[in-house]
Amino acid sequence: MTDLAMLVNYSHIRNIIKESGYDGDEDENHSRRNTPYSSAREQYITETRATVRRNFQQANLPDQRVYTVANSTMVPTVRDQKLSEKIIDELESMQDLFREAQSRRCGKGGRSQAYEV
Repeated sequence: MTDLAMLVNYSHIRNIIKESGYDGDEDENHSRRNTPYSSAREQYITETRATVRRNFQQANLPDQRVYTVANSTMVPTVRDQKLSEKIIDELESMQDLFREAQSRRCGKGGRSQAYEV
C-alpha cells in the first residue's frame, strides 16, 4: 500500500476560525481562542480526509492511509523531539515510517531493536 503524505498549511484552520466569526482582536486576553481553534481543527481534519477519500474514489484508487502533517510541526518534532499541541498525524507518520524502514531493512523476523518515537 502506498502512503500519501500531505503537507498542509495551518492558515486553513485560521481561515475557518475567521469564517466562524471569531475575532482575535476583540478577544484581548485570548480566553476564547481554544474553543474556535479546536472546532476549526476538527472541521479541517474531517473535510481534508473526506476530500482525499473522494479524490481516491474518483481516480479509482483504493482507500489508503493518508497523513495530514504540517512542516511547521513536523520539523520541531523531528529536530527538537518536541510534540506540538497542533500535531495531526505527524507522530503516526513518523512511527509508520520507522516501522516500514525497519521491516524493509531487517525483514519481518529480524532481531533488530525496534525504533521508538
